[in-house]
Amino acid sequence: DGIRAAVYRTTRKGLVLGREESMTCAQALRGYTEWAAYSVCDEGQTGSIKPGLRADFAVLSHDIVASDEDLQAARVVGTIIGGKVVFGHSKFGHEI
Repeated sequence: DGIRAAVYRTTRKGLVLGREESMTCAQALRGYTEWAAYSVCDEGQTGSIKPGLRADFAVLSHDIVASDEDLQAARVVGTIIGGKVVFGHSKFGHEI
């Protein structure tokens, strides 16, 4: 919901809030990951999916950055926390 609000600059009820401050989907994702980790001096431990870094993340139904599909059509199909699949299809395995 936060990424949607950053991209579309609307509330869930459709109220427009500062459209001129909208971000691209890629910028919003970085805001929730890399930039958030940097803001608390944790970029050496979290913020991106790289070997050696901790990463809790969601797997979406489609690529919201590269796809022409509507951002709001994206659905969470898996969630990985601490290297374990806590939600999603068994094809993700038990540990990542």
